[in-house]
Amino acid sequence: MNQIDQQPAVTETIAETIGAGESYIYTFETKADLSESGSYTIKAWSNLENDDIADNDTSTVSVRHFGPAKVPYFNGFEDAYSREAIKYFDLNFDEADGGNGCWAIEANSWFSSFSRTGDYAMIYWYSSNNVGDDWFILEPIQLKAGYYSLKFWYSSFSYDEKFAVYYGTEATPEAMTTKVVEYAPFNTDEYMESASVVHIEEDGVYYFGFHAFSDANKNVICIDDISLEEIDRLGNDLAVTNLTSPVNEYVSSQQSQDISFSIVNNSVNTITNASVEVAVDGTVVETFDIESIEPQETKNYVCEQALASLSSGGHTLTITIENEGDENLENNTLEVEFTVVKNPVMYYDFETGTVPEELTLRAEDGATVTIPAPAV
Repeated sequence: MNQIDQQPAVTETIAETIGAGESYIYTFETKADLSESGSYTIKAWSNLENDDIADNDTSTVSVRHFGPAKVPYFNGFEDAYSREAIKYFDLNFDEADGGNGCWAIEANSWFSSFSRTGDYAMIYWYSSNNVGDDWFILEPIQLKAGYYSLKFWYSSFSYDEKFAVYYGTEATPEAMTTKVVEYAPFNTDEYMESASVVHIEEDGVYYFGFHAFSDANKNVICIDDISLEEIDRLGNDLAVTNLTSPVNEYVSSQQSQDISFSIVNNSVNTITNASVEVAVDGTVVETFDIESIEPQETKNYVCEQALASLSSGGHTLTITIENEGDENLENNTLEVEFTVVKNPVMYYDFETGTVPEELTLRAEDGATVTIPAPAV
């Protein structure tokens, strides 16, 4: 008998006689259904009446179908498959000549940390003597005709670098015929988000490639957190999102006194002449004019110290977008309730390195609770 994940078990009978101490290789006539890409767990076992030793009757194996990925797609280079499925091309052969000049997955360590999130990132290592001409191409992705949002994060750690992103129907640099976006040059010491609209005209399997062509003797290009999602709304759509302050129901003097949030353009069009109004308890705190926001772009806004003068007690924050022709008004307003706490009844910062006597701690998983000493 065998079973693949939660599919129905398959039962077949071995007609042969197996002698004592002999081995027999059996091939099931019923074919396995591994048509969908992804991981499978296959269990095979025997069922023999009066089997005296049942512990060795079952064997299990995990396999993976390396087929095209589906959308929504995300690759932060954290799992082994997402790293192994990438193809690399060193077109100027500078790595073979003893230089760096190549893309490579790097893991964070005590010595260096290049990732934006997690422990891994894709890094282009510069060549001291050669101009870059190097590619990494992601695994195949199954797409249907339509519009998609391609986003990723990039950094150069304060050097002028150059790279571009393309897509095509084969995993080769020659097949990368359609350019999505180019940064040549760019210079940033922190991760920046790239957001682009990709128009796929025919159903099929597609590949996305990143081409580094920086000048010689620069530094590194860092790429992390690549995503591809279908855009289901082609008309104008701005949305309030990612409220990072206030972050919970209570605001104390130890927290940020700013109001911080983001506006995202969910459509495939550039939107102009929109405005954002921020109000607390019905009183306008600040307004922002959005002269232009590109398709799939996210812009961050901060009302500095807008919470600092509020009295203790409950308040209502309302953020509203005004955008003529917006086809989705449901995400144009964000409203949250929060409470300002000016003078907490009790405040613990644990700077003494000890647990206060009046604080009760519960450890229900067998662990212990300690306050570690600050790093030196």
